[in-house]
Amino acid sequence: MDEITSLVVNSVTRIWVGGNDDISEGDFRWESGEPFTMDASLWMSGQPDNSAGLENCLEIVVSTVDYLNDVGCTNAKHVVCQRT
Repeated sequence: MDEITSLVVNSVTRIWVGGNDDISEGDFRWESGEPFTMDASLWMSGQPDNSAGLENCLEIVVSTVDYLNDVGCTNAKHVVCQRT
């Protein structure tokens, strides 16, 4: 969490978190293949919406209370990774 806090302080507002629904629309999974099981109330209003059929990656929008969003996978963003 310190890393995310540091990014917010440095004005980064959108962060990749390594989840996507590439295999099955609406079934978000981590890069490891594990199911993404966050509370549905954390999605931004109306999300995930797969706008234009092109939004398969998961981002955190740190400037909002409900902060999960689906977005196109080619957008450049900062990332948060888990080291195992």
